Amino acid sequence: MNDHRRTRSLWNLEDQETPLGHAKSRSRPENVAHTSNVLQTVPYDARMNSSTVSSVMIGYGALVALFGVIGAITSGSAISAITGVIFGALGILSGVAIRRGVGWGKLLGIAVTAFLTLFFFSRLVQGSVFPGVVVLILSALAFVVLVMPRRKLERSNG
Repeated sequence: MNDHRRTRSLWNLEDQETPLGHAKSRSRPENVAHTSNVLQTVPYDARMNSSTVSSVMIGYGALVALFGVIGAITSGSAISAITGVIFGALGILSGVAIRRGVGWGKLLGIAVTAFLTLFFFSRLVQGSVFPGVVVLILSALAFVVLVMPRRKLERSNG
């Protein structure tokens, strides 16, 4: 079985037909440089996977910040809100870095999710349930998403 990688350019430079049969041409805007990194052809599966992982991490970071504030309200501890917002911001930063293709973004995400998973697991063992158990589950799921291997798309020969 041959492993074909589908690629998709950001700018489709080929002529296409409209549903009514009229030809339309999509061309690169005049104000965009031809040598821009944005215009390079990117493997379709790698970009989609990075986009999915970055979206998960951005959502994860927002939820961690939210649950930090909820934890501060329920326990009356300002440190819960501060640490929740800090770790939430680190999760969001990780997601943005992954989306931009920065190498340390995934490592930051793994570090944040692993630390929070271990921290809230120890809190669960001590008897603290809400909202720590929610952050524990979210952290474990985000960690799994980060360490899962990338799937390669295969084009069928039929």
